[in-house]
Amino acid sequence: MNRIMNSTLKRITVRGLLLAACIISLAMQPFTASAAVAAAPTTLTVLWIAGGLDSGSTGAGNSARIASDSSGNVTVVSGGFYRMLVVTSYTSTGALRWQRTVSPSSGTFAGDWVVAAPNDDLVVIGHNQDSHGRPIASTMLRYTSNGTLLWRVDFSSGFFPTVARLLVDATGNEYRFSSDWWGS
Repeated sequence: MNRIMNSTLKRITVRGLLLAACIISLAMQPFTASAAVAAAPTTLTVLWIAGGLDSGSTGAGNSARIASDSSGNVTVVSGGFYRMLVVTSYTSTGALRWQRTVSPSSGTFAGDWVVAAPNDDLVVIGHNQDSHGRPIASTMLRYTSNGTLLWRVDFSSGFFPTVARLLVDATGNEYRFSSDWWGS
C-alpha cells in the first residue's frame, strides 16, 4: 500500500511540476524577443492628401465615411460645414472633381455613409441633429458620378433615428439600416 501511495504521489508531483513549468513558460512569452516583435514597423506610402482642415468656411466639415467607385474616384461625406451635409469627390490621383452641399430640413447635419453603386452613382445619407447633438431626422441623396443630384428623401423612423449602415446592392437598390434609440 505504501508503494502505491508513493507511486501516486510521485505522479502527482511530476504532473504538478510540468504544469508549473507550462504556466511559467506562458507567463514569460510577452517578455521574450520574437521575430514579429523585433521587426521594424512598415511605413505606408501616402498616395495623396486632400480636403479641408476644419469645419469652418475653409474646410469641408467633419468627414464621416469614404467610398471608392469603379474608376478609383474617392467620395467623402462630411457634416458640420455651416450646418450642411457636404459631399466631396476626388479623382484617383487626389484632384477635386466636385463638391455639393445640402441644407438640413432642421438642425445641423452630420454625415453618416456614402456608398458607390454599380453604375458609379453615389448614395449618401446623413442625419440632422438638434442643439443637443441628438439625431432628429435623416436624409438620403443619390448623385450621378459627375455630381448631379438625382433625388433627395428626408425621413424619420422614430424617436432619435440613427443610421447604422447604408448598402447598395448589385442592381443599385439602396438599403438603410437604422438603430433607433427609442421607437421602432
